[in-house]
Amino acid sequence: MQDHDQKRSAFMAQVVGKYYLVSQENFEEYLKAIGLSMAKRAVAISQVPRVDCQINDGEWTVRVRGISKDSDFTFRLGVQVKRVTADGRHVADVFDLQESDKIKLIQKETWGIGHEAMIVHDFDGDDWTMTIMFGDVICVRHFRRE
Repeated sequence: MQDHDQKRSAFMAQVVGKYYLVSQENFEEYLKAIGLSMAKRAVAISQVPRVDCQINDGEWTVRVRGISKDSDFTFRLGVQVKRVTADGRHVADVFDLQESDKIKLIQKETWGIGHEAMIVHDFDGDDWTMTIMFGDVICVRHFRRE
């Protein structure tokens, strides 16, 4: 049990920090699939978000800057949180940890009637890979620690 707790603590310590977007694949296809207009897609693709992740007493705080509308939200693992995304969608998110050989942060995002995206956040040293799956579209965004 102690080894498990140490592994989770080490993972959370690794997540804390400031990151910036370095590359992305299929982002426009994802934005198109979720219904964003061409104008909103163009704005979203041109932006280079900077993300600050903090964890205090089990509460995660995420601050996103460098986009048309700054975004701040907090969450606790396993507890649904409602928020408005930068593109204006009203979503409900649930974040949890998936543990196997490596711990990953899993985000289930739902909105509208029956829309659901699964987002896998994989942290490896100074690199953070965010894989977004919506229907048959898979988008990957790569961030690096500042």
